[in-house]
Amino acid sequence: MEKLLLNADEASHILGISKSTLFRLTRANKINKINISQKRVAWSKEDILKFVSDCGTSGSDSLD
Repeated sequence: MEKLLLNADEASHILGISKSTLFRLTRANKINKINISQKRVAWSKEDILKFVSDCGTSGSDSLD
């Protein structure tokens, strides 16, 4: 069965970025997170793959 939600390690690995960069993108509202509990968050695999696809086509996404 394919995972639908990814933890920070898995999401950052797919994106090829550090976890701190993943959290920075999340705070900048470039990637949506899902609050599982007060201490746990996850990212939709679909959203992560869409972000990769959008970055490849626009080329204008910046971390600033």
